[in-house]
Amino acid sequence: HKEGLTGNPAQCFVKRCGNDEGLQCVKCKFFMCAKCVEEGHEVGAFADVLNRDTAAKLLAKPHLLKYKAHCYYDRADYNWSDDLDEGELSSVIDRISWELDMKFSVANQLRHGQGMDSHAFVQLFTTILTKSADKDLHRCHSRSQHSQGRTEKVVYPKLLSTSFAFVMVFAVAYILRMGCIGLLDLISHQQGK
Repeated sequence: HKEGLTGNPAQCFVKRCGNDEGLQCVKCKFFMCAKCVEEGHEVGAFADVLNRDTAAKLLAKPHLLKYKAHCYYDRADYNWSDDLDEGELSSVIDRISWELDMKFSVANQLRHGQGMDSHAFVQLFTTILTKSADKDLHRCHSRSQHSQGRTEKVVYPKLLSTSFAFVMVFAVAYILRMGCIGLLDLISHQQGK
C-alpha cells in the first residue's frame, strides 16, 4: 500500500486506476500501478529510444502515450521552467525526428518568446506519432501495391549487404597486410642503418 502526497492512498498518475500496488518515486511521489507498469512494458513505453513500432502501440494506449510525452517533456525542460522554450523544443523534436526517422520542425509551434506547456506538448507528441503511423501505413500500402503480380522474392538488399561485407573484409585485410609489409620494410630499413 502506497501513500499519496496528502497521506491518502496513492492513485495511479498514468490512468487513475485506483490500484494501490505498483511503483512510486520516493522523491517526487509519482506512482504507477502494477497494471500500467505491465502494459508499459508490453508496448515499450519505458524504452530509452522510441521507434515506430512503439509509437504505433502508444497510439492505442492514450494513457501511456501521455506518460511517454511527459517523459520527453520533463527531460527537455532543462531549466525546470514548466514550459519548453524554442531551444528546448527544438532539441526534443530533433531527438524524436531521429528516433522515428522522420523530419519534424518546431517552425510555427511557438510564437516569438512564448513557451510550450506540457498539455500542448502532449498534443504535439500525439500528432507526431500519428504522422509516423500514417507514414508506415502508407509505406506498407504502397509496398503491397508494387508487389502485386510479382511472385518472386526480392533478395537484393541482403545480397548487396553480404557482398559489401565480403569486399570490406578483403579491403581491410589488404590494408593490414600492406601496412604490416610497410612496417616490416621500415623496421628492416632502420636496422640496416
